[in-house]
Amino acid sequence: MGRTHPARLHLQRQGVQPAHRAPDPARCALAKRCAPLRPVYEFRHTSWFDGDNADETLAFLREHRLAYVCVDMPRGHRSSVPPVLAATADLAVVRFHGHSDRWTSRDIHEKVGYRYSDRELRDWAPRLRELADSAVQTHVLMNNCYRDYAQTNAATLAGLLDAA
Repeated sequence: MGRTHPARLHLQRQGVQPAHRAPDPARCALAKRCAPLRPVYEFRHTSWFDGDNADETLAFLREHRLAYVCVDMPRGHRSSVPPVLAATADLAVVRFHGHSDRWTSRDIHEKVGYRYSDRELRDWAPRLRELADSAVQTHVLMNNCYRDYAQTNAATLAGLLDAA
């Protein structure tokens, strides 16, 4: 049996160039440390988006041009964050974890064993297009990597995005 991998989609605005600004020393140090990879930030605690924290968190990322990872995931857990779509840098990232009712399971297949319905993906397509309009590049990752769920959902979503 082969190993499954998250499926990825990539959206890029045509003719858009990143803004040229003076380098941020903290961002440059982090980027240098992570090179050649680019760090992106996915939060895993509700407190990052409670009350005014959402605005403060996103403002900090924007100020430092750090890419925020928007997530779609099960709700009601300490690790849950709401699906806030925002581009905080020239790169926007969205990661689909699914909505398994076994999110806290130690069995990864139970945790990510969720297949998005066509309706769910249809609802996401215009939101992803809007997000893509506010970034130079948008990466969409399907992390519901059980069986062929990620690949099937990515193919469906890609078709919906092409049609939009």
